[in-house]
Amino acid sequence: SSGINAEYGMPLRSDFTPDDVPDSAKETASNWFYKIASIRELLPRLYLQLSIIRCNTFLSRDQHRDVLLHITASARGIGDPLVANYLRCFISRIGALVDPGYDAYLHDLFQDSLTIYASSLF
Repeated sequence: SSGINAEYGMPLRSDFTPDDVPDSAKETASNWFYKIASIRELLPRLYLQLSIIRCNTFLSRDQHRDVLLHITASARGIGDPLVANYLRCFISRIGALVDPGYDAYLHDLFQDSLTIYASSLF
């Protein structure tokens, strides 16, 4: 065993901080986040943001929490109820992987799902 997790790559040191990342790498990462944020289509943009959410660790220790809250709010813009609920499930799954102890966004995801369900009954 080489210590490399096949699914997530090499783990970060337990004492890792964003200060360990060179400024040039932070600038490159920030540029990619801005490029993704400029994608006009909502659904592909949200999935891309979720796919690289762990990279926020290189910029700020808790920035992924803000991203989870932002994506949760942005999911309200998805018109198809089935697609929106699938996205909400995916957000909760990624959030649990990224920060298992953080759950501030989960109430909104659940409440939004109930709202969509209730509106589809009538």
